[in-house]
Amino acid sequence: MRKTTLKELPEERREYLRIEDVLDVEVERPDVDAPARTASSLDMSAGGIRLSGNQPVKRGDMVWTRFSVPTPEGDRVIESLCEVRWASEGDAESTNKYLFGVSFYDIEPSDRELLLRHVFSKHYGIERSAGPSVEATDLRGKNYGVESLRGVSLEVAAGESVALLGPAGAGKSTLIRILATSQKPTSGSAKVMGFDLATQKKEARQSIGYMPREDALYDKLTATENLRFFGRAHKLHGRRLADKIAEALAFTNLLEKAGEPVRKLSPGMRRRLSLACAIVHRPKLLLMDEPVDGAGPALREEFHNYLRQLKDIGVSIIMSTREAAEALESDRVVFMIDGRALADDSPENLMKLGFATVKLTVGGESREFRTQDYRTELPEALRGLGAEISRLEKVEICENTLDDIIRDHFLPGGDAE
Repeated sequence: MRKTTLKELPEERREYLRIEDVLDVEVERPDVDAPARTASSLDMSAGGIRLSGNQPVKRGDMVWTRFSVPTPEGDRVIESLCEVRWASEGDAESTNKYLFGVSFYDIEPSDRELLLRHVFSKHYGIERSAGPSVEATDLRGKNYGVESLRGVSLEVAAGESVALLGPAGAGKSTLIRILATSQKPTSGSAKVMGFDLATQKKEARQSIGYMPREDALYDKLTATENLRFFGRAHKLHGRRLADKIAEALAFTNLLEKAGEPVRKLSPGMRRRLSLACAIVHRPKLLLMDEPVDGAGPALREEFHNYLRQLKDIGVSIIMSTREAAEALESDRVVFMIDGRALADDSPENLMKLGFATVKLTVGGESREFRTQDYRTELPEALRGLGAEISRLEKVEICENTLDDIIRDHFLPGGDAE
């Protein structure tokens, strides 16, 4: 039997991703009993899979697929009708006689997302380290000659997400640039994955993905060409690079725009491509400088999903933002102002510092009180009304936002009690 080499495969088939142990797949012809085939790769570009087996098929055949995908709730079975897009004999990496690719015909979007997430996480290949991802001590730095970072220390655990929250000029971007090795600190020290940024910068960079606030994309190049450029900067080449490019495009929902010049992409697509470029080499630490600044709700939610998936894989994430609502999505919030870190805690603990204003309307009269625990104090206040409870018309509760808490507790002139 003649073996087909990789160079002889059409360009679109060279991009297929090797998955091997990722999916347990059973495939059968809808009209006849047929033995199971083995899934040997996922075809992200066609939205389907590549199969190999000993039973002949031809282009245009319909096959039924069953995928068993592990989830926290147990294995989930996903079924889909698929169409054979191409078929050939021989495979340089398989003993099976027939090789063919199928595209999903009617798969649910949520099922395809689950498959993608599972494949991406299996391919990412990250191993959680026992030590911290980031160790920064008393970092200082300048921006345009003016000191913008004034003695900030930070430690980030493996797989932890941290939001740097603060107004413009707080020093967030300076801190991220220093950790990304694109700017030297004026003093202090920092390590990424155990590598000292002063003496082991090259080693550290292999573990860092950096998404700057202003994208660093090349407008005349296509999305794929941009990813190829950034991948080669991290010493990725050949099939290994092609696989990672295809997965990064699929992960950020950009496969249909792979051959599109960047100048033709919408602002939201450019943001997604910037993220793809930051993770194409599979970094253990992702640094993002205001990634969704000015974005609409849809893009924000997309990025939240991306970051949740990366965090689940084990990627450590440091993201700067000026919006408290964005910061609440992280494991920790570091509030910065004037180059200093004034608070560093979980969103839950920070929210406990807030007050709620409770307003009772009794017989047309408004009565208010502030409390940090309205769930306990409100029932007591209602019991205290006694016979007046029959005249109670309305109960309104207004809880502090994170912005309120920061203003009251950490800014000059705050009125924290």
